[in-house]
Amino acid sequence: MPRPHYTTFSASDGALLTFISSLPITSPDPNFIPTSPILTFSGPTGTKTSGAAPTGTVDNSASGKAGNRARSASKASVIAGEGPNYSRLILLLHGFSGSSEYFDRNWEELSKNHWVVAWDMRGHGRSGLRKRRPGVEYDAEEGGDDGEEEGDEEGDAEKANERERDLNAERNAGKRDEGTEGQPKTTKGSEGVKGGKTGRNNNDKRYDTYSGGYHVARLATDLHNLLSFLKTSRLSSSPYNPNNSITSPQPPLETVAIGCSIGAAILQSYIELFTDSAFSGLIFVDQAPLQDRSPFGLDGPWDASKAHKGCYDERTMLGAQAAWNHLPYSKERHDTHLALVDECLGYRYRPLPTDRITDEQKQQDEDFFTRISAQCPSGEWLAKLIADHTRYDHREACEGIKVPVLVMGGRRSGCFSLEGMEEVVKRVRKGGNKKAEVSWFESGHWLFWEEAVRFNGEVLDFVRRCWSE
Repeated sequence: MPRPHYTTFSASDGALLTFISSLPITSPDPNFIPTSPILTFSGPTGTKTSGAAPTGTVDNSASGKAGNRARSASKASVIAGEGPNYSRLILLLHGFSGSSEYFDRNWEELSKNHWVVAWDMRGHGRSGLRKRRPGVEYDAEEGGDDGEEEGDEEGDAEKANERERDLNAERNAGKRDEGTEGQPKTTKGSEGVKGGKTGRNNNDKRYDTYSGGYHVARLATDLHNLLSFLKTSRLSSSPYNPNNSITSPQPPLETVAIGCSIGAAILQSYIELFTDSAFSGLIFVDQAPLQDRSPFGLDGPWDASKAHKGCYDERTMLGAQAAWNHLPYSKERHDTHLALVDECLGYRYRPLPTDRITDEQKQQDEDFFTRISAQCPSGEWLAKLIADHTRYDHREACEGIKVPVLVMGGRRSGCFSLEGMEEVVKRVRKGGNKKAEVSWFESGHWLFWEEAVRFNGEVLDFVRRCWSE
């Protein structure tokens, strides 16, 4: 099975956004980041190459591109053979301050028989806050850089990891400050990054940084741009098919999207803006459709029993903004990352005598998630996103969902109650869709990490049911 690879695409406002794909992309965005490897295939076995130049299986001529992107109204079954193909996509959306790396324990199992894509949303992971500089051309045929920038990026990643390790060691040695009195214990959940390289606020002279885009609706529009890019960038048939012909008709794309935390909110905003027609099914993971408390609800006020546990009004939102508005590798920001881990891992938020987590595993989990949060380049940008996210009311949008829905939640979540998350199912059913169900896990907000085997199994069962109808 080929290993996943990173590439980028341009959002409608010019932002460069990164995603990871289990299958190769026919023609990467011409503005792709040169240090992001492109995976190409020579028959059923993949080889990783640097840069955009193909290794012989992809024809980048005008006629070749037309053939590669041929389309038809055929059913997905037009692509024969075993293994994953481009007709059925599992799309993974991480949460606040996370990245595609969050799904490190899910990727291999989900991609055995499906195309899997995980996106680093803007302001997070490898996407960062970059735009292509106007008037500066980059020739993708050059095949990337000479390796110097790649080495620099690896060095940045190692420095980031060393900084996080130093901060963890300082904390474990008892040197950590207790923090400011009255500051909330935690702020809205952060979720992880895949890859191990630090997201950089400024790549090189070809890119500018930007400071806008900190709205859920903008992220939903980015998702719309990503889906459009994926539909037009698929190889014409499965790389596992030995007769991988560029003349094979391209099937329609059937997508099941999984949104975790703010990723769920992005999907709900997408539905409000673009409908659910792009999806065969939707999975919402540990997220209520409204974080703030509100006097309005189906069964009375939307109160503490349903809203977010730590960020639910103006006062707590301002506290959350203050906690995140620090430089990525500052001690203050690191303390916020630690508070996030305490909130989102069930065995830390509500430990039980039956937990079988070793001290070594606890430390590995802590290092993993704090490193991912530190890759977000701007604390100010995250703080502004919190304000938009916590006030965004998606309850009525959920009533417009017509495809099957699965809500997953953790009984030991430090973010939401089961009652708040179940509101999604109530709203979907209120809109006339009876294909909505819940599944409660025994872990926390990051249930896809703590109970990965169960999560993977339930996702695969759900997608099978969605695609069998």
